[in-house]
Amino acid sequence: MTDAASTAAAIDGKINAIGGSIMFHPATLAVGAEHGLDDLFGFYFGGRAAVLGDVEADVVRSAFAWWHPATVEHMWSTSRSNHSAAELRDIYGLALAAGARAAFAEVEGVDRFVELGRKVIDAVEPLGTALFAGWRNVAVPDDAPGAAGLVVQTLRELRGDLHIHGIAAVGLTPLQALMARDGEGRAKMFGWPEPYPDGTPWKDQHVRAEEITSALMTACYEVLSDDERTDLVEIVPRLQAAVAG
Repeated sequence: MTDAASTAAAIDGKINAIGGSIMFHPATLAVGAEHGLDDLFGFYFGGRAAVLGDVEADVVRSAFAWWHPATVEHMWSTSRSNHSAAELRDIYGLALAAGARAAFAEVEGVDRFVELGRKVIDAVEPLGTALFAGWRNVAVPDDAPGAAGLVVQTLRELRGDLHIHGIAAVGLTPLQALMARDGEGRAKMFGWPEPYPDGTPWKDQHVRAEEITSALMTACYEVLSDDERTDLVEIVPRLQAAVAG
């Protein structure tokens, strides 16, 4: 038997890693380049955020909580210089499917992953989860490997949105959360300027935020039966191995 809490613990980190790998897979980036979107991070940023629509940068900042506001402003305006949000959304969806096809074509159980992932996704009440809700409504390809790319993306955004809830609940700012978990390297990557504060005083709060996030994700997996959760826990490592290899 695999309970919902064990499922969250077993797969959420892997889903995050798989999604990151698919976003920057050569086949994914090639689709962007075909549409004139050959800036790696610009394509990532604009593609992910495009499900929010043609909104102001502050709206994107709310969803991309960890990024410095000036970085959000620059990346969002740059990514939309030649494409509307709807166009970016469609292109990025096609790109993720292409990356997933290249990675998952030989993975045993990918169709079952899509089935179970969609069952979780479709059952979630989208409260304060704008990126998740947006990606849930992106067209899903008919083939299982391509569809798996969209399922991974949507589950990844679900946990990301819920983690923002957890961070807010314990009273941390985005920079404090980054410093508490990863230190200045991650803060720099997300566009925050030096000097960086010591994250040690916020580590306990960050642990609590992770616990809240895990509890929220656990509730999402309750829709699955024990056998379904067992299948999911068995298949996800195969997907991770496929993108790693």
